[in-house]
Amino acid sequence: MKKAVFASLIGGLMMVGAFLWIGGQEEEKRYYEPRQNQEEDAGGSAAYWHRLRANQVTGKLEVADFLAAQEQVQKMAKAKKAALDLQWEEMGPTTSGVAAGR
Repeated sequence: MKKAVFASLIGGLMMVGAFLWIGGQEEEKRYYEPRQNQEEDAGGSAAYWHRLRANQVTGKLEVADFLAAQEQVQKMAKAKKAALDLQWEEMGPTTSGVAAGR
């Protein structure tokens, strides 16, 4: 009996404490503030893409680099297909999505 009263007392105190803690917090009101001094051009985006596509050594965009990369991608795709000559065989279950016994 004493354990039940003690547990109820502790639980009630925890609930009162939680309500006081949650109720005591004030919500911060946020209002829309437009950005100031923001440029509306694509200069930053262009610089980012230039850094991604440029040669890592020279820092320049060259057509030869693009053609070499494209050739490497094609070779990798062909090598990947030839490396694993696998045949897929369905092993089951064949009743997926269908209720058993129907």
